[in-house]
Amino acid sequence: MVLAENLQALLESYKLCVSCKNGCTQHEGRCTYARSSEEAALWNVMKDENLTIPKLVKMIKQNQRTLQGGQFDCTFCHIHFPTDEELMNHCFTVNHRRLIFEDTGTSQTWKYRDPPPTYKDLKFPLICEYGDDCPEAHSQEELREWQKRLKASRKRARDAAEMGLLSYQDNLLEEYRHSNDKKMIVSDTLPDVSISCDPDIDSVYVRKKGIQCTWNFTINPRSYEIPVSFKSDQPGKYEQWVVFDFNTRPVLRQKIKVRVGEDECKGTSVTTPAPEVPLEKQESARNLEPWNEESLEMIPFFEREEAERELINRYKLIYVFGFDSTVQLKNQLFDVRFGMKWAYPGQLFAAVPLPHTLTADAPQGFIVKRHAIRSLVRVVKNNDCIGPIYEAEFLKDNGQQCEMEVQFQLNRLWFCEMHKAIDDLPNLDKVLPDLKNSKFCISSQSDTGELNEKQQAAINFVLGVTGNKSSIPPLLIYGPFGTGKTRTLAKMTQALVQQAQNKILIRTHTNSSADLYVKGHFHEYATVLHEAKPLRIKAKERNPRSTDTITLQYCHLSRDSNQFEFPDKAVLDSTRIIITTTAVARFFHDMKLPENYFSHILIDEASQMLECDALMALGLAGKNTCAVLAGDHMQMGPKLFSVKQDKCSERTLLNCLFYYYQAENSDGAKQSRIIFNENFRSTKDIVDFVSTHFYVGKRDVIKARGGVPPHPHQHALQFHHVRGECCLDPTSMSWFNAEQILSVVDIVQGIMVEWPQEWGDKDPESVCPFSRQRLRQLGLPRFTVENAENVQGKQFRVIVISTVHTKDSLLDTDRTCLEFFNDMRVLNTVMTRAQSQIFVVGDAAALCCHQFGTCWRLWTSYIEDCINKGSAHNVTLDYLKQDLLEISELCRSEDEESSDSESTTSEIPDIEDPILQELLDESKDINVALTEEGLFPVLQHEQFVSSVSNQFAEVDEEQLLTNSSTHKHCELVKESFDRAYARPLDEPSIRIEIKGRKNIGQAFPGDKVTVEILSEISNPPTGKVINIVESADTVKEFVCTLERHDSQVMIPINKCISKIYTPFWKDKPNHIAVRNPENLKIEKFIKINEEAHRKYLFVVKVLKWRKFYKYPLGIVVGKFPNITTLEDGLKVLDIEFHLRRTLSSSLE
Repeated sequence: MVLAENLQALLESYKLCVSCKNGCTQHEGRCTYARSSEEAALWNVMKDENLTIPKLVKMIKQNQRTLQGGQFDCTFCHIHFPTDEELMNHCFTVNHRRLIFEDTGTSQTWKYRDPPPTYKDLKFPLICEYGDDCPEAHSQEELREWQKRLKASRKRARDAAEMGLLSYQDNLLEEYRHSNDKKMIVSDTLPDVSISCDPDIDSVYVRKKGIQCTWNFTINPRSYEIPVSFKSDQPGKYEQWVVFDFNTRPVLRQKIKVRVGEDECKGTSVTTPAPEVPLEKQESARNLEPWNEESLEMIPFFEREEAERELINRYKLIYVFGFDSTVQLKNQLFDVRFGMKWAYPGQLFAAVPLPHTLTADAPQGFIVKRHAIRSLVRVVKNNDCIGPIYEAEFLKDNGQQCEMEVQFQLNRLWFCEMHKAIDDLPNLDKVLPDLKNSKFCISSQSDTGELNEKQQAAINFVLGVTGNKSSIPPLLIYGPFGTGKTRTLAKMTQALVQQAQNKILIRTHTNSSADLYVKGHFHEYATVLHEAKPLRIKAKERNPRSTDTITLQYCHLSRDSNQFEFPDKAVLDSTRIIITTTAVARFFHDMKLPENYFSHILIDEASQMLECDALMALGLAGKNTCAVLAGDHMQMGPKLFSVKQDKCSERTLLNCLFYYYQAENSDGAKQSRIIFNENFRSTKDIVDFVSTHFYVGKRDVIKARGGVPPHPHQHALQFHHVRGECCLDPTSMSWFNAEQILSVVDIVQGIMVEWPQEWGDKDPESVCPFSRQRLRQLGLPRFTVENAENVQGKQFRVIVISTVHTKDSLLDTDRTCLEFFNDMRVLNTVMTRAQSQIFVVGDAAALCCHQFGTCWRLWTSYIEDCINKGSAHNVTLDYLKQDLLEISELCRSEDEESSDSESTTSEIPDIEDPILQELLDESKDINVALTEEGLFPVLQHEQFVSSVSNQFAEVDEEQLLTNSSTHKHCELVKESFDRAYARPLDEPSIRIEIKGRKNIGQAFPGDKVTVEILSEISNPPTGKVINIVESADTVKEFVCTLERHDSQVMIPINKCISKIYTPFWKDKPNHIAVRNPENLKIEKFIKINEEAHRKYLFVVKVLKWRKFYKYPLGIVVGKFPNITTLEDGLKVLDIEFHLRRTLSSSLE
């Protein structure tokens, strides 16, 4: 057996070629044997040790690093070390790694800002809301310097690797990242190697920060004992790798986990057990035919009213998600969140394990949470369905376990109601008003001094047009947070109700805002003017006990006062002010109210409603009804999954009407829209930050006028870095972070202890922690615990935001619907509830990392502002940069790593936000462009760009050609993209050389151009193109390959053509959109990867070449696979030379 093994090894080793003396004459170029014994020995070592040539060269250079005195030298830090081990430890220090990766220690003096982790675009410089924090270059010079620094950084990293001055960790990470098979580099197990650890690597808890923890690893069969220590000054959960390298690949990896911090959350369980259901019965979701009443017997959970049944039958829409599962049927259900519940007679509860994780952060979970589904079940026995279908939990005997088939269907009722709202529109006068022919006179009303100029103008409009017999277009009020929109509508109503003929309907999007009208504006006023007593209509499904006692006085209740009821017409007739929400206003249509029943319809929070939601109220307007829509389109809007998040606000009626009004250049259009810009809610620091980062990029556009007192000793913006551990509660399917919960508790308690006198009496209810976590379970006394969906219209002295997620959880989580990381409007809504102070608790690195969402720029500005003002806790700027450096090394994609510093500048977005542009009325030369992140960076006007551009201006052709000795009409012939010659049309024998892209300009081969002769001394003379007189009569379609370093650029195979810029489709980045060459509609997308670079050729059609742009703009209109046949090659030539493969009819 031993002999056989040695023979096998011998057969697999490299040998010397027996025919090789002065070169192999037998095998020639196909010889696979070594040419010398030294070469054979080297090959065998490389095979046995799994070495490549680059690895071998690296090992040789490392061995040459030893100096004569036996010391090891770090040439970057100029430090000597006695051993290689000490040098390697030094190479992983923060200072050494920054010298390599951040060019902090180079002698080069840089003129511009430090480059961000990634950059692609160019932003015009003078007016930028991010200032020095902007991740986009502010000039071509700065962009070029960033590109130069990136090249220098990569060269330093390569030099460090060649000199052996990259740390072991960095080298291993590079191998791991570039390997196609990660398990060949790092593995959790190795053959013939066993490992044990004391204590267990998954169960270590350090109760206090700063205490060292040690693991003792034992590696067999040779019984190596290796201690590993850990210490942290920051609380939280840490997951790290311990790697054992046996001088081969793969290395052996062990993952250690340790939690650091005080064990104070004994009342908050970290994990919650999942329902006890046999795992083998939990099957994957599958596509099912939707169940319906027409084909199957279905027993409803409750009987629908006849009107609802008719509505569902009129409109057809359905979505189904189904699966099989085994459930336990019970007549009682207990949970710590809601206590004990007992089923009514004839009903049962069933705990159903779901095959998908339906968290509120995922689209499916969002829909389930909004109760937009109906649950249908039926019993399964031996794979056959028995009995009828039941809605919800309506089942049979208690204590049984049975197998059931479950379907979740969209509850179609609300979609049908939206469809009906369009059908119920009596006309289009309020949706598409005739602004040009609208005639009305706005009289100046008495000014009480309670309102500012624009608020008073809104009231003057409504009072002035009241009683007008012609149709009046709706008044649009746009105002950022805290500018008094609700107060203005309330004052407007108080003025209108004094006239007996007026009946006002106020409609909001949320119940909290509707209740605020009652409590904050009409309760006291109704004691003075009885006619101002409002009627608050609530949905009958809501529990009266959840309504405050003041508002409850004005609600319409059933006779036993146990539930809300919709009033009849007699009750409506007796009331002059009616307040309701979107969900309830639709019932007015069923009452068949007479035309002009409501003299005024005021729609608040209109930017949070879809068009159909707003139409449910606007459809009640008659010809003489005055309508008002008010809202802020930068606050949290409707949730849609069919468009990108920042486009949802465009589906609101307020925005659509605002754009419509702006397009109409008439007096009626200008008088019918008003923008508020004075904030009365928040202190100046909060207003300035929000104005700068959510609205217009300038501090002084939204003005703080409320005189709100700040904290006398603390900055208005506070940040507490707490990482902790993000866990999923499988019962509620929500995320929580126990360490962050404890930090929030400490903060709110500290606020009450240090409550300043300037804020008045202590009021715990004005302190609001925002969190979906388990704060309510901790029994915080009288504090208002809210979530983002329920706070619009409210305000608090202090808000505390817990962002929950950490950098570790975000690496493994679907981040699509994480609002604090991806939705700028949610952040805007939450932050603008604060009057005096904002506290944020979260993982600083997770919030500021560009891989973890679209809000990272805002969070970076927020945290750095806190650090600069001394209001950041447990984090420094150096600590944050180090954390981000480590994340970027772990998460860096191949695209980022191979991106070319010479990549082109992306196009400036053409999309503008006209509402915010109008808000900037004091600076008319500024355009506000809406970006994909929901931010509004301010860009200079195109005219300003033109004025400062160094490009040449338009020239007068006739004037130039009067001096024919210096300017010639020519035909351009290109030899390459940066070299051409021109033939004068009147002297075709002359040849004018044109060198360089700058001198060729934007001309294509065959163009008729005007050429300025630069030098007549040279032979032939040289010149440059100064104008294109006539474009060549050819289709500008070219066969191209993908640019390796910028996937939005195509390289024509014809070397005479410039590179072509082909921007990504806005909803499909990193994909090539292939369009129909006739109608230019997108036919398909091709993902950009290595295969696309190697396999395809693309047909690109040039659309135009914009002035001041480096490359022409084009679109992809076709693709070729790898050219492997003569026919494929001929097709490419047909396109390149515009050949036809068929004869014309005259030649056939």
